[in-house]
Amino acid sequence: MSQKKKFQIPHVFVILVAIVILATAMTYIIPAGEFARVKNEATGKMIVDATSFTWVEQCPVSFFQIPNYIVKALAGSSLIWMTIFSAASIEVILATGAFDAAINIMIHKYKSSEKLLLIGTIIVFGIYGMRQNPVSMIGFIPVLVLFCRMCGYDALVAVAIVVLAAGGSQSIGPVAPATTAIAQGFADLPIFSGIGYRLVLFAVFLALNAYFIVTYAMKVKKDPKNSLVYDLEEKARKQGLDTSVDKKATITVRQILVLIVFFASVLVQVYGGIKLGWGNTETGVAFVWLAVAGGIVGGMMPSEIARHFSKGAAKMMTAAIMIGIATAISSVLSDGKI
Repeated sequence: MSQKKKFQIPHVFVILVAIVILATAMTYIIPAGEFARVKNEATGKMIVDATSFTWVEQCPVSFFQIPNYIVKALAGSSLIWMTIFSAASIEVILATGAFDAAINIMIHKYKSSEKLLLIGTIIVFGIYGMRQNPVSMIGFIPVLVLFCRMCGYDALVAVAIVVLAAGGSQSIGPVAPATTAIAQGFADLPIFSGIGYRLVLFAVFLALNAYFIVTYAMKVKKDPKNSLVYDLEEKARKQGLDTSVDKKATITVRQILVLIVFFASVLVQVYGGIKLGWGNTETGVAFVWLAVAGGIVGGMMPSEIARHFSKGAAKMMTAAIMIGIATAISSVLSDGKI
């Protein structure tokens, strides 16, 4: 007897390319127009003049040009390379075993306070997200996954710490330079005015996100089958990627040096982002230096550093291509002047 096939969500590439095709089709349907842009004296940035809209000749984008848009986006995006380099450098750091040893010792020492460790981590990333874009924190996810699995949680908890805790804080933007500061500059408001109200919102949303994350984490710890990614966790376990706390865990001098290099790199990136106006390119360079310095103090030979760097970069290629296709959507809409 024939069986009905269950609906399966298409691959993310298929979804994104479908949106590119839809955007391209819209350039044939939606009338084209554009605004003039003027320099905002307060911020020095070019902004749209709301009174300057004019209709222009239709300029539809050819469907045959879609691959060109995707390739150009992949070639010209500093965000993509920052994402790849962040994962590649963290792979080198993890290969030294420094974080395995440190997390083992920390969890063993505070074995009755794993929930407090999780809450503390959420708060730290929540505060970090007040200033920094969560995209720049992608490199921390492998470390967070290691920490969460050692505590008996799953990888989704690690992702939630960045997406919800840091992402929520960035969305509210108490002191976010890339959102609040620019928007207030456009509106001719004092930079970071109204911070008290936003800090209250920050505290409320961080508390709600922490409650959600911790509640889910405790359910997974009680019964791993409650995990929303149980199949992936089982696959990781079979591949030997699962972790457990070693009561006899020790840490070497080299591993301590690796941790020092890692946290020094974090401080440099935070300082660069806040004080020096670093973007994706500068942050990506910082990650490359992290891989080199961390690998050397960790006792790795150059070829060994390169192998781990390549391994980490390969893991992030799907995400990189996703960013490229998504960027192509914006480019199509822009060139079609819709």
